[in-house]
Amino acid sequence: MSILTPESLVKARQVDLLGPLPDTGDSSIQSITPLLIPNLISNLPADEETEFGLNGLAFLDETNQPTGLATVIDPWTSMAQGDVWKVEAIYAPDNPITLASDTVSATQVNQRLFPVISQNDLRDGVCELVVGVRRVSNVGGDYERSPPLKVLIKTTRPGGPDPDEKEPYHQGLAPIEMERDALESGVTKDYLDDNNGVPITIAPYENMRKNSTVFVLWGDLEIRLPLITDAQVGKPVKFTIPKNLLANLPPANPLLLTYRLQDVVNNHSAATAPPIFINFSPSLVLLEAPVIDKADGDHQLDLDALLGEDVEVLLFSSKVSFVPGDTVDLSWRGVSAGGRQVPVDMQWKPEASSRSHSFIIDYYPVHLIARGFVKVDYRLTQGATPADPRFSRTAYAKMIGMPLKLAAPVVPEAKGGSVPIDTHPAHVIVTSQPGAIILGDLILVYWYIKTVSGTEDLYVTSSIVGEDMVDKDVEFTIPGAYIENWEGANVLVEYTVRRTDTEDVGSEALVLEIGDITAVLPRPEVHDAVDGVLIPEAVPNGAVVTIKPYLGMRALHVIRLDFIGANQQDSWSSPPIELLPEMVGADITRTVPFDKLLVNRGNTVEFVYTVTNPFTKTQRVSERLRLIIGSPIPNPDIITVTDSNGIAIPRNSQTYSSRVTLTGTGGARVPVELRNHGVIVTTLTSTAGKTWSHTLTSLAPGSFSYTVQTPGTNRPSALWAFTVQQLDTPSVTVVNAGGRLVPHNGGTYYQNNIFIQGTATPRQQVDVYDGGVSLGRFPVTDAGVWTVPARGFAVAWHSITARTIDGSKQSLPRAFAVQQGLLKDTANFNNRHLQGWVWGGAGGANDFSFYVGAGRNYYALNNYTYTMNSHGVVLYKSFSNLQPGATYRYQFAVARQDGRFDYPVLRVRTSTGAATAYQTISAFNFIILDLYFVPNVPEVTLYLDNAQPSGQGNDYDMAWVDITQVS
Repeated sequence: MSILTPESLVKARQVDLLGPLPDTGDSSIQSITPLLIPNLISNLPADEETEFGLNGLAFLDETNQPTGLATVIDPWTSMAQGDVWKVEAIYAPDNPITLASDTVSATQVNQRLFPVISQNDLRDGVCELVVGVRRVSNVGGDYERSPPLKVLIKTTRPGGPDPDEKEPYHQGLAPIEMERDALESGVTKDYLDDNNGVPITIAPYENMRKNSTVFVLWGDLEIRLPLITDAQVGKPVKFTIPKNLLANLPPANPLLLTYRLQDVVNNHSAATAPPIFINFSPSLVLLEAPVIDKADGDHQLDLDALLGEDVEVLLFSSKVSFVPGDTVDLSWRGVSAGGRQVPVDMQWKPEASSRSHSFIIDYYPVHLIARGFVKVDYRLTQGATPADPRFSRTAYAKMIGMPLKLAAPVVPEAKGGSVPIDTHPAHVIVTSQPGAIILGDLILVYWYIKTVSGTEDLYVTSSIVGEDMVDKDVEFTIPGAYIENWEGANVLVEYTVRRTDTEDVGSEALVLEIGDITAVLPRPEVHDAVDGVLIPEAVPNGAVVTIKPYLGMRALHVIRLDFIGANQQDSWSSPPIELLPEMVGADITRTVPFDKLLVNRGNTVEFVYTVTNPFTKTQRVSERLRLIIGSPIPNPDIITVTDSNGIAIPRNSQTYSSRVTLTGTGGARVPVELRNHGVIVTTLTSTAGKTWSHTLTSLAPGSFSYTVQTPGTNRPSALWAFTVQQLDTPSVTVVNAGGRLVPHNGGTYYQNNIFIQGTATPRQQVDVYDGGVSLGRFPVTDAGVWTVPARGFAVAWHSITARTIDGSKQSLPRAFAVQQGLLKDTANFNNRHLQGWVWGGAGGANDFSFYVGAGRNYYALNNYTYTMNSHGVVLYKSFSNLQPGATYRYQFAVARQDGRFDYPVLRVRTSTGAATAYQTISAFNFIILDLYFVPNVPEVTLYLDNAQPSGQGNDYDMAWVDITQVS
């Protein structure tokens, strides 16, 4: 189905220009007619320079192999052997280019010529194609020329060549861009109403040109966008798919959304763009998304700006009121940079009617998802309709800012950064931090010793937080042996808080020295660096480096700042700084030149300073500050990972799909390095819309941990880890016909209402076959069960198998036969045999006899009644091979035998409930009791009933019984 926009469309079409051969003796024709090109594209839009065009297919043969452009020259007036002809192309303002030329032979006179022009001789653009003829009678003279054929030549595909033709989608095209709200919460009725449709963006693409057309594929619906204008070339194409096109479509989850391209001369894109998958529910109305307070317009929540405060989540709805009896369940789903989930669930039960409410999320679970993200939504269970809860849209925030570290430990024995050698023992105090350290946490303290020569030792002590330790300082003891034997060594003291079901949180480190040694100088600071990266463009006047006051700072100290780049010529040192008395205790700043930063882009550089004491003639070196000199490119990130069915694969989850698609964000048209466990998988190029997508195929079972980063930097994105599980071998466990289990190699008379079940890997799909014929692809439930819904099967032998969709695993066959049900059964009593019919108890068994009646030449079965108990079942016959669902005709030929006394009153019926009305038999000629019925089971008993109990009269003959399948 195609939906056409109201704007004018490209209506270029191919036409066959070859008419009948002209009569060269006709003086009314031009001397030389224009060049003819079969299948020329015509009717180009009016704003093009010409009416005609040529596309890439014009230079290919029927098998899409390069063959050149086929052209035709009609014979000209007074055509003669020896005439010289040529075909020229004129690209203004260049000189003509000769494309083909030759001399007319004797056999060619007054015949059409068919020159083939190489594509290499015709470049893309507008040109005039001209036929020139120099007659043999005008040797050395000028060429007579035809009127020009002006054409637009464009042989390149919109979107350019597909860089990876093995992939099912064009890897050079960017996926459709949509608002995050639609991607996260789906396209629902409220979304369609709020936006009057669905806004989409198509990123600029290679070979973009005016009068090209974008076809958006919304599931099975194809929507043609307006023609691209000159002003749109090289820019994103924005369009809102109208609400009225979508509102009445069926829901789909997931719904595949992609697009294809077509240019003005009917060149098509090499393939459709990589798809995105959304939840489409046009009748569903979601409540408004929660609002995350302090999240900015880019949905970023800055941990540094929070300053340790809690986060408020606001609920407001214009669609419902929250009233007593309702329950609101808030879901905060945080994921840290390491992929660890940190959920918070809260509940509110309104005590009064309200349209708003706020929840407070403690700072502690917020800081645990530093550099990760959070999704927030809620469920409203209304007291009036508790079985039908309503859901909100999803709010999303990306966490920025440095992750919180717990406060550094305190060593009370350390004075001026040094622990005396005779300290026996030392103490490490973990200070009270309410909310960050709670009951049941495990605190591990590390006392790590290292000498200048590289000798190391480690002492670890730990304690579980008991009730008497909550919100109090916790003290640990370090034995004297880890002090007295280590004079001159450095000690790094830190601790980790470990909690069940969440990631460890470490503390700031405390660096000490053992013995009477001067403390290490603190590292310099560069405030313009963010997350360890310094962007030169952010400091066009150079990077300001700050040296903070240090212990023992005094006048006349001499300070020198060194910037250490990739090599000596790209490094820099400040002139010596002699401290004046007024400078003691104040910050010292110096600026590293901008050009030194620029030449070190992509490198890790160091900032360090030395302090020379002119009194002791000693020199101390500060700790080194290491930064990456980066590009003004945002860190790439992984946003979604989906399996081959378009189903999301959350972080730290598992999938059975061997094919996954990763999508994310980055800079505009910049390289993005995709890594698995730190090893480069591929380097992609992001789109102009700052997105990227890559599909990985044939993933073997195992664990995968993907990150993306800008090449040359060491700033990977948050990990997206998942495990590919081994697919189970499918099985076929049930063949059920009409509610009955059909055993393996068994049979059934049911041709319809047959369903098949089996097992396979949960939440996957299987392909089910009957022999070599596909029955379709069917989903597997969470319980690992797949079902082929009830359907019909032909009368034949059937062998059912199930396969994984990649064909790697197949079940054992389960076979059954659909048998032909009864087609016809006739009992002709002229044969003097009941042929399976049995006395049913009415009257007496001796009442029956075979005889030839007066005027007849054949036997009939006679019931000559004697008893006064002649009513009930006269005869019956049981069948077990009727075809359920078919229509059968049951006929019984009966006639009155003795005209005295009482009439017989007869009917026919079935065990399935079908019956004729009772009929009084008064005729001595045979009449037919006729009944049509449709059995629902193969086992059916047919009856002949008598409603006349009298033994006086009530005599009748029976000629034959017939049952026939009629449809």
